[in-house]
Amino acid sequence: MDTTDDKYARMGETIFAAISLTALSDFALFDGKFGLSLVLLGLAGAMVALTINRACSKERLVSSAASYALALLPVLENISILSVCVFVTMSAVGTLIISDGLRCHAVDAFWRIAQFFLTIPVRSTIDIMRWRKVAKALGAPVLRFAQVGIWIMPIVIGLVFLALFEDANPIIAALIAKIDLWYLLRFLDIERALFWVMMFVLIWPFLRARLPQRKVKAAVEVKANTENAAASGETLERVLFGPAAILRSLLVFNVLFAVQSLLDATYLIGGVSLPQGMTYAGYAHRGAYPLIITTLLAAAFVLIALREGSQARENMLIRSLVYVWVVQNVLLVLSSILRLDLYVGTYGLTYWRIAAFIWMGLVALGLLTIIWRIWATKSTQWLVGANLVTGAVVLYSACFLNFGLIIAKTNIALGGRDMWYVINIGAPVLPAVDQYLKTAGEGEPKYYFNYEYGSREKITLAEWRTATAVDFLNNTQDWRSWTLRGWRLKRYLDQNPVVISRAPETRR
Repeated sequence: MDTTDDKYARMGETIFAAISLTALSDFALFDGKFGLSLVLLGLAGAMVALTINRACSKERLVSSAASYALALLPVLENISILSVCVFVTMSAVGTLIISDGLRCHAVDAFWRIAQFFLTIPVRSTIDIMRWRKVAKALGAPVLRFAQVGIWIMPIVIGLVFLALFEDANPIIAALIAKIDLWYLLRFLDIERALFWVMMFVLIWPFLRARLPQRKVKAAVEVKANTENAAASGETLERVLFGPAAILRSLLVFNVLFAVQSLLDATYLIGGVSLPQGMTYAGYAHRGAYPLIITTLLAAAFVLIALREGSQARENMLIRSLVYVWVVQNVLLVLSSILRLDLYVGTYGLTYWRIAAFIWMGLVALGLLTIIWRIWATKSTQWLVGANLVTGAVVLYSACFLNFGLIIAKTNIALGGRDMWYVINIGAPVLPAVDQYLKTAGEGEPKYYFNYEYGSREKITLAEWRTATAVDFLNNTQDWRSWTLRGWRLKRYLDQNPVVISRAPETRR
Protein backbone atom coordinates (compact mmCIF):
# COMPACT_ATOMS: atom_id res chain seq x y z
CA MET A 1 0.00 0.00 0.00
CA ASP A 2 1.33 3.44 -0.91
CA THR A 3 2.57 5.62 1.95
CA THR A 4 1.82 9.33 2.19
CA ASP A 5 5.33 10.09 0.89
CA ASP A 6 4.75 7.81 -2.14
CA LYS A 7 1.44 9.51 -2.95
CA TYR A 8 3.10 12.92 -2.71
CA ALA A 9 5.94 11.87 -5.02
CA ARG A 10 3.62 10.23 -7.55
CA MET A 11 1.38 13.29 -7.67
CA GLY A 12 4.43 15.45 -8.28
CA GLU A 13 5.44 13.15 -11.17
CA THR A 14 1.93 13.37 -12.59
CA ILE A 15 1.87 17.18 -12.48
CA PHE A 16 5.26 17.39 -14.18
CA ALA A 17 4.20 14.81 -16.81
CA ALA A 18 0.91 16.61 -17.51
CA ILE A 19 2.71 19.93 -18.02
CA SER A 20 5.26 18.25 -20.31
CA LEU A 21 2.55 16.58 -22.42
CA THR A 22 0.68 19.89 -22.59
CA ALA A 23 3.83 21.53 -23.97
CA LEU A 24 4.16 18.68 -26.49
CA SER A 25 0.52 19.14 -27.53
CA ASP A 26 1.26 22.83 -28.16
CA PHE A 27 4.02 21.84 -30.58
CA ALA A 28 2.03 19.03 -32.18
CA LEU A 29 -1.53 20.31 -32.36
CA PHE A 30 -1.78 24.08 -31.79
CA ASP A 31 -1.39 24.93 -35.49
CA GLY A 32 -4.26 22.61 -36.38
CA LYS A 33 -2.07 19.96 -38.04
CA PHE A 34 -3.70 16.66 -37.11
CA GLY A 35 -2.25 13.36 -38.25
CA LEU A 36 1.07 11.90 -37.18
CA SER A 37 1.18 14.69 -34.58
CA LEU A 38 -1.79 13.15 -32.76
CA VAL A 39 -0.18 9.70 -32.94
CA LEU A 40 3.03 11.15 -31.47
CA LEU A 41 1.11 12.79 -28.62
CA GLY A 42 -0.86 9.59 -27.95
CA LEU A 43 2.30 7.48 -27.96
CA ALA A 44 4.05 9.86 -25.56
CA GLY A 45 0.96 9.92 -23.31
CA ALA A 46 0.78 6.12 -23.24
CA MET A 47 4.45 5.79 -22.33
CA VAL A 48 4.11 8.38 -19.58
CA ALA A 49 0.96 6.77 -18.16
CA LEU A 50 2.59 3.33 -18.08
CA THR A 51 5.73 4.77 -16.47
CA ILE A 52 3.87 6.70 -13.77
CA ASN A 53 1.71 3.68 -12.91
CA ARG A 54 4.56 1.18 -13.15
CA ALA A 55 3.82 -0.18 -9.68
CA CYS A 56 0.76 -2.13 -10.86
CA SER A 57 0.90 -5.75 -11.97
CA LYS A 58 2.65 -6.84 -15.17
CA GLU A 59 -0.58 -8.33 -16.53
CA ARG A 60 -2.39 -5.01 -16.26
CA LEU A 61 0.52 -3.11 -17.80
CA VAL A 62 0.55 -5.44 -20.82
CA SER A 63 -3.24 -5.21 -21.25
CA SER A 64 -3.10 -1.43 -20.92
CA ALA A 65 -0.28 -1.18 -23.48
CA ALA A 66 -2.35 -3.30 -25.89
CA SER A 67 -5.31 -0.95 -25.45
CA TYR A 68 -3.12 2.09 -26.11
CA ALA A 69 -1.77 0.42 -29.28
CA LEU A 70 -5.32 -0.25 -30.51
CA ALA A 71 -6.14 3.40 -29.78
CA LEU A 72 -3.35 4.64 -32.05
CA LEU A 73 -4.20 2.51 -35.12
CA PRO A 74 -7.37 4.41 -36.21
CA VAL A 75 -5.73 7.87 -36.09
CA LEU A 76 -2.65 6.46 -37.80
CA GLU A 77 -4.93 5.32 -40.63
CA ASN A 78 -6.94 8.54 -40.97
CA ILE A 79 -8.09 11.57 -38.99
CA SER A 80 -11.87 11.80 -38.68
CA ILE A 81 -14.40 12.46 -35.94
CA LEU A 82 -14.93 8.72 -35.55
CA SER A 83 -11.23 7.79 -35.42
CA VAL A 84 -10.48 10.54 -32.88
CA CYS A 85 -13.40 9.41 -30.70
CA VAL A 86 -12.16 5.81 -30.85
CA PHE A 87 -8.61 6.99 -30.05
CA VAL A 88 -9.77 8.90 -26.97
CA THR A 89 -12.07 6.09 -25.78
CA MET A 90 -9.48 3.33 -26.15
CA SER A 91 -6.92 5.53 -24.37
CA ALA A 92 -9.40 5.87 -21.50
CA VAL A 93 -9.78 2.08 -21.49
CA GLY A 94 -6.01 1.73 -21.22
CA THR A 95 -5.95 4.10 -18.25
CA LEU A 96 -8.80 2.31 -16.49
CA ILE A 97 -7.19 -1.10 -17.03
CA ILE A 98 -4.17 0.09 -15.04
CA SER A 99 -6.43 0.91 -12.10
CA ASP A 100 -8.18 -2.45 -12.46
CA GLY A 101 -11.33 -0.46 -13.17
CA LEU A 102 -12.60 -2.67 -16.01
CA ARG A 103 -12.50 -6.15 -14.51
CA CYS A 104 -16.27 -6.37 -14.66
CA HIS A 105 -19.19 -7.09 -16.96
CA ALA A 106 -19.34 -5.24 -20.29
CA VAL A 107 -22.29 -3.09 -19.16
CA ASP A 108 -20.46 -1.98 -16.00
CA ALA A 109 -17.32 -1.37 -18.05
CA PHE A 110 -19.18 0.96 -20.43
CA TRP A 111 -20.69 2.76 -17.45
CA ARG A 112 -17.25 3.28 -15.89
CA ILE A 113 -15.90 4.61 -19.18
CA ALA A 114 -18.83 7.06 -19.24
CA GLN A 115 -17.99 8.08 -15.66
CA PHE A 116 -14.40 8.66 -16.70
CA PHE A 117 -15.42 11.15 -19.39
CA LEU A 118 -18.07 12.85 -17.25
CA THR A 119 -15.49 13.64 -14.55
CA ILE A 120 -12.77 14.94 -16.91
CA PRO A 121 -13.52 18.68 -16.35
CA VAL A 122 -13.07 18.44 -12.56
CA ARG A 123 -10.53 15.65 -12.13
CA SER A 124 -7.42 17.82 -12.26
CA THR A 125 -8.83 20.34 -9.77
CA ILE A 126 -9.97 17.66 -7.29
CA ASP A 127 -6.68 15.73 -7.48
CA ILE A 128 -4.49 18.81 -7.09
CA MET A 129 -6.52 19.94 -4.07
CA ARG A 130 -5.97 16.49 -2.51
CA TRP A 131 -2.27 16.74 -3.31
CA ARG A 132 -2.09 20.08 -1.48
CA LYS A 133 -3.61 18.43 1.61
CA VAL A 134 -1.01 15.67 1.46
CA ALA A 135 1.76 18.24 1.00
CA LYS A 136 0.56 20.20 4.02
CA ALA A 137 0.51 17.01 6.08
CA LEU A 138 4.12 16.35 5.11
CA GLY A 139 5.13 19.94 5.84
CA ALA A 140 6.09 20.56 2.20
CA PRO A 141 5.92 24.11 0.84
CA VAL A 142 2.50 24.78 -0.70
CA LEU A 143 1.17 28.01 -2.17
CA ARG A 144 -1.77 28.83 0.07
CA PHE A 145 -4.68 31.16 -0.55
CA ALA A 146 -3.60 33.32 2.36
CA GLN A 147 -0.26 33.97 0.71
CA VAL A 148 -2.04 35.29 -2.38
CA GLY A 149 -4.99 36.86 -0.56
CA ILE A 150 -2.86 39.21 1.49
CA TRP A 151 -1.94 41.01 -1.73
CA ILE A 152 -5.52 41.55 -2.94
CA MET A 153 -6.29 44.52 -0.69
CA PRO A 154 -2.98 46.40 -1.27
CA ILE A 155 -3.22 45.97 -5.05
CA VAL A 156 -6.88 47.02 -5.32
CA ILE A 157 -6.59 50.05 -3.05
CA GLY A 158 -3.21 50.92 -4.56
CA LEU A 159 -4.78 51.05 -8.03
CA VAL A 160 -7.52 53.34 -6.68
CA PHE A 161 -4.91 55.69 -5.23
CA LEU A 162 -2.95 55.58 -8.49
CA ALA A 163 -6.06 56.59 -10.42
CA LEU A 164 -6.63 59.51 -8.06
CA PHE A 165 -2.98 60.62 -8.32
CA GLU A 166 -3.22 60.43 -12.12
CA ASP A 167 -6.12 62.84 -12.02
CA ALA A 168 -4.40 65.15 -9.52
CA ASN A 169 -0.81 65.07 -10.75
CA PRO A 170 -0.05 65.83 -14.44
CA ILE A 171 3.44 64.31 -14.18
CA ILE A 172 2.03 60.93 -13.05
CA ALA A 173 -0.63 61.22 -15.73
CA ALA A 174 2.04 61.81 -18.38
CA LEU A 175 4.07 58.79 -17.21
CA ILE A 176 1.03 56.50 -17.23
CA ALA A 177 0.06 57.77 -20.70
CA LYS A 178 3.43 56.57 -22.00
CA ILE A 179 2.63 52.97 -20.98
CA ASP A 180 1.27 51.13 -24.02
CA LEU A 181 -0.91 48.42 -22.51
CA TRP A 182 -1.87 47.11 -25.93
CA TYR A 183 1.80 46.58 -26.72
CA LEU A 184 2.26 44.62 -23.50
CA LEU A 185 -0.79 42.49 -24.27
CA ARG A 186 0.88 41.35 -27.49
CA PHE A 187 3.18 39.21 -25.39
CA LEU A 188 0.16 37.48 -23.85
CA ASP A 189 -1.30 34.97 -26.30
CA ILE A 190 -4.73 34.42 -24.77
CA GLU A 191 -5.66 31.80 -27.33
CA ARG A 192 -2.53 29.78 -26.59
CA ALA A 193 -3.00 30.16 -22.83
CA LEU A 194 -6.56 28.79 -23.11
CA PHE A 195 -5.23 25.94 -25.26
CA TRP A 196 -2.72 25.03 -22.55
CA VAL A 197 -5.39 25.06 -19.84
CA MET A 198 -7.75 22.95 -21.94
CA MET A 199 -5.09 20.40 -22.86
CA PHE A 200 -3.87 20.12 -19.25
CA VAL A 201 -7.43 19.41 -18.08
CA LEU A 202 -7.92 16.83 -20.85
CA ILE A 203 -4.56 15.09 -20.38
CA TRP A 204 -4.65 14.86 -16.60
CA PRO A 205 -7.30 12.09 -16.20
CA PHE A 206 -5.43 9.86 -18.67
CA LEU A 207 -2.43 9.86 -16.31
CA ARG A 208 -4.35 9.33 -13.08
CA ALA A 209 -5.33 5.67 -13.27
CA ARG A 210 -8.38 5.64 -11.05
CA LEU A 211 -12.04 6.61 -10.93
CA PRO A 212 -13.50 8.82 -8.21
CA GLN A 213 -14.59 6.73 -5.24
CA ARG A 214 -18.29 6.01 -5.25
CA LYS A 215 -20.13 6.04 -1.95
CA VAL A 216 -22.55 3.16 -1.63
CA LYS A 217 -25.60 4.18 0.36
CA ALA A 218 -27.60 1.59 2.24
CA ALA A 219 -31.13 1.02 0.99
CA VAL A 220 -33.83 2.59 3.15
CA GLU A 221 -36.86 0.38 3.75
CA VAL A 222 -40.23 2.14 3.73
CA LYS A 223 -42.67 0.14 5.83
CA ALA A 224 -45.83 2.25 5.50
CA ASN A 225 -48.38 0.73 3.12
CA THR A 226 -45.83 -1.80 1.81
CA GLU A 227 -48.29 -4.65 1.59
CA ASN A 228 -50.94 -2.63 -0.28
CA ALA A 229 -48.43 -1.22 -2.78
CA ALA A 230 -46.97 -4.64 -3.49
CA ALA A 231 -50.40 -6.19 -3.93
CA SER A 232 -51.63 -3.47 -6.30
CA GLY A 233 -48.37 -3.64 -8.33
CA GLU A 234 -48.67 -7.40 -8.66
CA THR A 235 -52.29 -7.14 -9.81
CA LEU A 236 -51.44 -4.47 -12.38
CA GLU A 237 -48.56 -6.59 -13.65
CA ARG A 238 -50.81 -9.61 -14.06
CA VAL A 239 -53.32 -7.59 -16.03
CA LEU A 240 -50.87 -5.85 -18.38
CA PHE A 241 -47.97 -8.31 -18.64
CA GLY A 242 -49.41 -11.61 -17.52
CA PRO A 243 -49.19 -14.72 -19.73
CA ALA A 244 -52.75 -14.24 -21.05
CA ALA A 245 -52.14 -10.63 -22.13
CA ILE A 246 -48.77 -11.43 -23.67
CA LEU A 247 -50.17 -14.43 -25.59
CA ARG A 248 -52.92 -12.30 -27.14
CA SER A 249 -50.48 -9.49 -27.90
CA LEU A 250 -48.13 -11.84 -29.71
CA LEU A 251 -50.94 -13.30 -31.80
CA VAL A 252 -52.06 -9.81 -32.89
CA PHE A 253 -48.50 -8.59 -33.49
CA ASN A 254 -47.56 -11.63 -35.58
CA VAL A 255 -50.58 -11.12 -37.84
CA LEU A 256 -49.84 -7.41 -38.30
CA PHE A 257 -46.17 -7.98 -39.05
CA ALA A 258 -47.00 -10.79 -41.47
CA VAL A 259 -49.30 -8.47 -43.44
CA GLN A 260 -46.62 -5.76 -43.51
CA SER A 261 -43.90 -8.17 -44.68
CA LEU A 262 -46.21 -9.60 -47.36
CA LEU A 263 -46.99 -6.12 -48.74
CA ASP A 264 -43.30 -5.20 -48.76
CA ALA A 265 -42.43 -8.40 -50.62
CA THR A 266 -45.17 -7.68 -53.14
CA TYR A 267 -43.87 -4.19 -53.94
CA LEU A 268 -40.13 -4.61 -53.44
CA ILE A 269 -39.62 -8.09 -54.87
CA GLY A 270 -42.79 -8.99 -56.77
CA GLY A 271 -42.72 -5.87 -58.96
CA VAL A 272 -46.36 -4.92 -58.29
CA SER A 273 -47.14 -1.30 -59.24
CA LEU A 274 -47.31 1.21 -56.42
CA PRO A 275 -50.42 3.31 -55.74
CA GLN A 276 -50.92 6.20 -58.14
CA GLY A 277 -48.75 9.22 -57.41
CA MET A 278 -46.14 7.32 -55.37
CA THR A 279 -42.64 6.61 -56.69
CA TYR A 280 -40.38 3.79 -55.55
CA ALA A 281 -37.98 6.38 -54.12
CA GLY A 282 -40.80 7.95 -52.13
CA TYR A 283 -41.93 4.52 -50.95
CA ALA A 284 -38.40 3.67 -49.86
CA HIS A 285 -37.79 6.96 -48.05
CA ARG A 286 -41.17 6.93 -46.37
CA GLY A 287 -40.80 3.53 -44.75
CA ALA A 288 -37.14 2.87 -44.01
CA TYR A 289 -36.82 4.71 -40.70
CA PRO A 290 -40.35 4.17 -39.25
CA LEU A 291 -39.89 0.42 -39.71
CA ILE A 292 -36.68 0.54 -37.65
CA ILE A 293 -38.51 2.41 -34.87
CA THR A 294 -41.23 -0.26 -35.02
CA THR A 295 -38.58 -2.95 -34.67
CA LEU A 296 -36.98 -1.27 -31.65
CA LEU A 297 -40.37 -0.98 -29.94
CA ALA A 298 -40.98 -4.66 -30.65
CA ALA A 299 -37.62 -5.57 -29.11
CA ALA A 300 -38.46 -3.51 -26.01
CA PHE A 301 -41.77 -5.36 -25.68
CA VAL A 302 -40.04 -8.73 -25.89
CA LEU A 303 -37.54 -7.74 -23.21
CA ILE A 304 -40.29 -6.53 -20.87
CA ALA A 305 -42.65 -9.44 -21.53
CA LEU A 306 -40.00 -12.14 -21.14
CA ARG A 307 -38.00 -10.52 -18.38
CA GLU A 308 -36.22 -12.68 -15.84
CA GLY A 309 -38.54 -14.36 -13.39
CA SER A 310 -41.76 -13.72 -15.35
CA GLN A 311 -44.32 -16.50 -15.79
CA ALA A 312 -44.54 -15.84 -19.53
CA ARG A 313 -40.91 -16.79 -19.96
CA GLU A 314 -41.65 -20.38 -18.93
CA ASN A 315 -44.60 -20.78 -21.34
CA MET A 316 -43.49 -22.74 -24.43
CA LEU A 317 -46.31 -21.39 -26.65
CA ILE A 318 -45.41 -17.81 -25.77
CA ARG A 319 -41.72 -18.51 -26.36
CA SER A 320 -42.50 -20.02 -29.77
CA LEU A 321 -44.62 -17.01 -30.76
CA VAL A 322 -41.79 -14.73 -29.63
CA TYR A 323 -39.34 -16.61 -31.87
CA VAL A 324 -41.69 -16.19 -34.83
CA TRP A 325 -42.22 -12.52 -34.07
CA VAL A 326 -38.52 -11.76 -33.68
CA VAL A 327 -37.84 -13.48 -37.01
CA GLN A 328 -40.55 -11.28 -38.55
CA ASN A 329 -38.79 -8.26 -37.05
CA VAL A 330 -35.55 -9.36 -38.69
CA LEU A 331 -37.45 -9.56 -42.00
CA LEU A 332 -38.76 -6.07 -41.28
CA VAL A 333 -35.21 -4.81 -40.90
CA LEU A 334 -34.24 -6.49 -44.17
CA SER A 335 -37.23 -4.75 -45.76
CA SER A 336 -35.93 -1.42 -44.41
CA ILE A 337 -32.52 -2.18 -45.91
CA LEU A 338 -34.12 -2.96 -49.28
CA ARG A 339 -36.10 0.28 -49.12
CA LEU A 340 -32.98 2.27 -48.33
CA ASP A 341 -31.07 0.52 -51.13
CA LEU A 342 -33.86 1.48 -53.52
CA TYR A 343 -33.64 5.07 -52.35
CA VAL A 344 -29.86 5.11 -52.78
CA GLY A 345 -30.30 3.76 -56.32
CA THR A 346 -32.39 6.82 -57.13
CA TYR A 347 -30.66 9.61 -55.21
CA GLY A 348 -27.16 8.28 -54.53
CA LEU A 349 -25.18 7.31 -51.45
CA THR A 350 -24.23 9.68 -48.60
CA TYR A 351 -22.52 9.38 -45.22
CA TRP A 352 -25.85 9.42 -43.39
CA ARG A 353 -27.23 6.66 -45.61
CA ILE A 354 -24.16 4.52 -44.91
CA ALA A 355 -24.73 5.15 -41.20
CA ALA A 356 -28.35 4.04 -41.69
CA PHE A 357 -27.23 0.78 -43.34
CA ILE A 358 -24.84 0.08 -40.45
CA TRP A 359 -27.49 0.95 -37.86
CA MET A 360 -30.02 -1.36 -39.50
CA GLY A 361 -27.47 -4.17 -39.55
CA LEU A 362 -26.81 -3.65 -35.83
CA VAL A 363 -30.55 -3.74 -35.13
CA ALA A 364 -30.83 -7.05 -37.01
CA LEU A 365 -27.93 -8.50 -35.00
CA GLY A 366 -29.54 -7.23 -31.81
CA LEU A 367 -32.74 -9.08 -32.66
CA LEU A 368 -30.81 -12.29 -33.26
CA THR A 369 -29.12 -11.92 -29.88
CA ILE A 370 -32.60 -11.62 -28.32
CA ILE A 371 -33.47 -15.02 -29.79
CA TRP A 372 -30.24 -16.48 -28.39
CA ARG A 373 -30.86 -14.85 -25.03
CA ILE A 374 -34.31 -16.48 -24.76
CA TRP A 375 -33.21 -19.88 -26.06
CA ALA A 376 -30.05 -20.05 -23.93
CA THR A 377 -31.74 -18.40 -20.88
CA LYS A 378 -29.19 -15.61 -20.74
CA SER A 379 -29.65 -12.54 -18.54
CA THR A 380 -30.69 -9.07 -19.71
CA GLN A 381 -27.26 -7.82 -18.61
CA TRP A 382 -25.66 -10.33 -21.00
CA LEU A 383 -27.91 -9.10 -23.83
CA VAL A 384 -27.04 -5.43 -23.28
CA GLY A 385 -23.34 -6.23 -22.92
CA ALA A 386 -23.29 -8.31 -26.11
CA ASN A 387 -24.89 -5.49 -28.10
CA LEU A 388 -22.56 -2.86 -26.62
CA VAL A 389 -19.50 -4.93 -27.53
CA THR A 390 -20.85 -5.56 -31.05
CA GLY A 391 -21.46 -1.84 -31.56
CA ALA A 392 -17.98 -0.99 -30.29
CA VAL A 393 -16.33 -3.51 -32.64
CA VAL A 394 -18.31 -2.17 -35.61
CA LEU A 395 -17.39 1.45 -34.84
CA TYR A 396 -13.72 0.56 -34.38
CA SER A 397 -13.67 -1.34 -37.69
CA ALA A 398 -15.37 1.59 -39.45
CA CYS A 399 -12.32 3.76 -38.71
CA PHE A 400 -10.35 1.81 -41.34
CA LEU A 401 -12.91 2.12 -44.15
CA ASN A 402 -12.66 4.98 -46.64
CA PHE A 403 -16.37 5.80 -46.77
CA GLY A 404 -15.75 8.84 -48.96
CA LEU A 405 -14.25 6.66 -51.70
CA ILE A 406 -17.05 4.10 -51.26
CA ILE A 407 -19.65 6.86 -51.72
CA ALA A 408 -17.88 8.17 -54.83
CA LYS A 409 -17.55 4.75 -56.46
CA THR A 410 -21.18 3.91 -55.71
CA ASN A 411 -22.58 7.18 -57.06
CA ILE A 412 -20.39 6.99 -60.16
CA ALA A 413 -21.49 3.39 -60.76
CA LEU A 414 -25.08 4.68 -60.61
CA GLY A 415 -24.34 6.93 -63.57
CA GLY A 416 -22.94 9.95 -61.75
CA ARG A 417 -25.62 10.37 -59.04
CA ASP A 418 -25.28 13.45 -56.82
CA MET A 419 -21.81 14.39 -58.06
CA TRP A 420 -22.05 17.69 -56.19
CA TYR A 421 -22.06 15.71 -52.93
CA VAL A 422 -19.17 13.55 -54.19
CA ILE A 423 -16.85 16.44 -54.98
CA ASN A 424 -17.55 18.14 -51.67
CA ILE A 425 -16.05 15.09 -49.90
CA GLY A 426 -12.69 16.30 -51.20
CA ALA A 427 -9.41 14.53 -51.91
CA PRO A 428 -10.43 10.98 -50.82
CA VAL A 429 -12.61 10.64 -53.94
CA LEU A 430 -9.82 11.42 -56.45
CA PRO A 431 -9.21 7.78 -57.55
CA ALA A 432 -12.93 7.31 -58.23
CA VAL A 433 -13.14 10.61 -60.12
CA ASP A 434 -10.16 9.60 -62.26
CA GLN A 435 -11.91 6.35 -63.17
CA TYR A 436 -15.06 8.32 -64.00
CA LEU A 437 -13.11 10.72 -66.21
CA LYS A 438 -11.58 7.82 -68.13
CA THR A 439 -15.00 6.38 -68.93
CA ALA A 440 -16.82 9.71 -69.43
CA GLY A 441 -14.35 11.12 -71.95
CA GLU A 442 -15.54 14.15 -73.88
CA GLY A 443 -19.03 13.81 -72.49
CA GLU A 444 -17.87 14.75 -69.01
CA PRO A 445 -20.37 17.26 -67.54
CA LYS A 446 -19.63 20.66 -65.98
CA TYR A 447 -20.45 21.84 -62.47
CA TYR A 448 -20.28 24.97 -60.33
CA PHE A 449 -17.63 24.61 -57.65
CA ASN A 450 -18.08 27.96 -55.92
CA TYR A 451 -18.57 26.25 -52.54
CA GLU A 452 -15.04 24.84 -52.57
CA TYR A 453 -13.08 27.65 -54.14
CA GLY A 454 -15.09 30.82 -53.50
CA SER A 455 -15.76 31.38 -57.19
CA ARG A 456 -18.90 31.22 -59.33
CA GLU A 457 -16.84 30.11 -62.29
CA LYS A 458 -18.04 27.00 -64.06
CA ILE A 459 -15.20 24.50 -64.35
CA THR A 460 -15.05 20.92 -65.53
CA LEU A 461 -14.63 17.86 -63.34
CA ALA A 462 -11.11 17.45 -64.75
CA GLU A 463 -10.21 20.98 -63.64
CA TRP A 464 -11.68 20.29 -60.20
CA ARG A 465 -9.54 17.15 -60.04
CA THR A 466 -6.41 19.17 -60.75
CA ALA A 467 -7.23 21.86 -58.20
CA THR A 468 -8.10 19.34 -55.49
CA ALA A 469 -4.97 17.25 -56.09
CA VAL A 470 -2.70 20.30 -55.92
CA ASP A 471 -4.52 21.49 -52.82
CA PHE A 472 -4.07 18.09 -51.14
CA LEU A 473 -0.35 17.91 -51.96
CA ASN A 474 0.19 21.43 -50.61
CA ASN A 475 -1.69 20.70 -47.37
CA THR A 476 0.23 17.48 -46.65
CA GLN A 477 3.72 18.93 -46.76
CA ASP A 478 3.86 19.21 -42.95
CA TRP A 479 4.81 15.87 -41.34
CA ARG A 480 2.31 16.49 -38.55
CA SER A 481 -0.53 15.95 -41.05
CA TRP A 482 0.76 12.54 -42.14
CA THR A 483 -1.67 9.59 -42.07
CA LEU A 484 -1.60 6.16 -43.70
CA ARG A 485 -4.60 7.01 -45.87
CA GLY A 486 -3.04 10.28 -46.93
CA TRP A 487 0.23 8.49 -47.70
CA ARG A 488 -1.60 5.97 -49.90
CA LEU A 489 -3.37 8.78 -51.76
CA LYS A 490 -0.06 10.60 -52.22
CA ARG A 491 1.47 7.44 -53.73
CA TYR A 492 -1.53 7.19 -56.05
CA LEU A 493 -1.02 10.80 -57.18
CA ASP A 494 2.67 10.09 -57.75
CA GLN A 495 1.63 7.29 -60.11
CA ASN A 496 -1.09 9.48 -61.65
CA PRO A 497 0.54 12.91 -61.69
CA VAL A 498 -1.42 16.13 -61.71
CA VAL A 499 -1.64 17.71 -65.16
CA ILE A 500 -2.26 21.42 -64.74
CA SER A 501 -4.31 22.58 -67.69
CA ARG A 502 -5.06 25.90 -65.97
CA ALA A 503 -3.98 27.65 -62.79
CA PRO A 504 -6.17 26.14 -60.07
CA GLU A 505 -7.32 28.13 -57.09
CA THR A 506 -6.21 26.44 -53.88
CA ARG A 507 -7.70 26.95 -50.46
CA ARG A 508 -5.83 28.95 -47.92
